[in-house]
Amino acid sequence: MDGFYGSMLAAESLIDGTTILHGPGGCRVLASSMSSRTVRRDFTTVEGEFFFHRSRIPCTFVDRDDYIYGASKKVAMILKMLGSESVGFATVLESPGASLIGDKLQDEVIEQGMSDRVAVLGKCYMSETFAYGYDRTLEAMAEKLARRQEKRKGTVNLVGLSHTARGCHHLVREMHGLLGIMGLEVTADIGPGCTVEQIRRSSSASANVCLCPEYFSSCGRFYEEELGVPLVRGPLGAPVGYDALRAWFGAVAECTDTDCSEVLEIIDEDECDMNCIIESSLAMGEIMDFRTYSILGEASVAYPLASWLSKKMRMVPNAVVLSENDGSYETALREFLGRMSSGEALGKDIRDGYSDVVFGPGSMADMMAEKGECRTAVDISIPSREYLDIMPRSVIGLAGCRMVADRVLNTR
Repeated sequence: MDGFYGSMLAAESLIDGTTILHGPGGCRVLASSMSSRTVRRDFTTVEGEFFFHRSRIPCTFVDRDDYIYGASKKVAMILKMLGSESVGFATVLESPGASLIGDKLQDEVIEQGMSDRVAVLGKCYMSETFAYGYDRTLEAMAEKLARRQEKRKGTVNLVGLSHTARGCHHLVREMHGLLGIMGLEVTADIGPGCTVEQIRRSSSASANVCLCPEYFSSCGRFYEEELGVPLVRGPLGAPVGYDALRAWFGAVAECTDTDCSEVLEIIDEDECDMNCIIESSLAMGEIMDFRTYSILGEASVAYPLASWLSKKMRMVPNAVVLSENDGSYETALREFLGRMSSGEALGKDIRDGYSDVVFGPGSMADMMAEKGECRTAVDISIPSREYLDIMPRSVIGLAGCRMVADRVLNTR
């Protein structure tokens, strides 16, 4: 999953918006399917020459003649159709090939009189990471919709998460509940899924509380510098594991001048309950002592996850590979592994050597388990094998602590 798909799926996170792809039909198939499955909106199948039996992402279906004569008029045709249906907002993206044509798509938007509710990305991020494309597209939409306004005390935006993440929506509900205990109201879930109006109101929030900064880096700077909304990052990375959870809510409380003591009590009680389960298990939990693990994931997730597995579960890192990078968390991870005399694990091929537990993209992790390269595969990111994501499977949050502990400690 590269930055091109990250762009399309970020645009799709706007629940009452529409994503227009200027390019061949094949380029939008995967993103259209993923959007239909992962964004919480009513599912409808749309017919017509721009949809071709797909529910999402109308496409211009660029052909060989268009590469010679240009095809910007096709975008104008879609904009007219969307205008008649009163779509709140549209984001126009170009496929890698169509971006070479040089069509003046912004001119078509201006001609249709839709500049105030259409963002033309103007770049194709195929050579970038998924998170990079996701982040930059969120920024392009925010630049169109959000304006500086007076801040409302006790409000935050929940950011730094893709709606395609495992267990995303259950995690969002959990975070809303815990932030609510602190007296904080969530104005917009920027990335997991929000409306046009929520994006407009998001600049009134007192802070952006960020789960995984890789998905909200550039957009976070825009909010800080242009809209005056500070970004809160977890001191120990994303809230993965109990220590990182406590540190994350402590940072939120400090920035928003709120009290997180009740939330910390909930986290402590949950950890005590889990420890009780482990201690009364007649040493079943100790079977993982000094077993190995490998991680392929974002730096903000890999750092606290590795710390938790090594410190609390006494496991040994085999390989830690960063799919999305963040300089500060990578540095902290490198120092942590170095103190364990396991510095060589960072950047090592995840399939180089046997691991008892592998955390990573579901398709790869499952393949490794089938080939006998690991004992337990934990799906923490896309691409994954298709299944209905009904049970909470996020590695982040309180439920994430339970999920990780369950999978690791029940490995046999």
